[in-house]
Amino acid sequence: MVYEGIRGPSRPGVPDDQFGLGLARSRGPRIDGPWEKYPGNPILMDLPGNVGIGHGDLVQVGPAIYLYTATSPTTRGRYVLVRK
Repeated sequence: MVYEGIRGPSRPGVPDDQFGLGLARSRGPRIDGPWEKYPGNPILMDLPGNVGIGHGDLVQVGPAIYLYTATSPTTRGRYVLVRK
């Protein structure tokens, strides 16, 4: 599972603006957990000046699993993330 987390505002008086994506897995057959968080989280996080990284979707193509995430054309360009 990919989930979005937040650290809160970067400074007083601004809305929450520090986001990150984390991974978690369930070893059992149930979709509602229990979940184990990946110790290397966050796998993707905001950089200064970004508004938010959006959400992430996992897609499996053959043996490879890809993470797709949304970006805003007004605050960021197009990014490709490859993590093996």
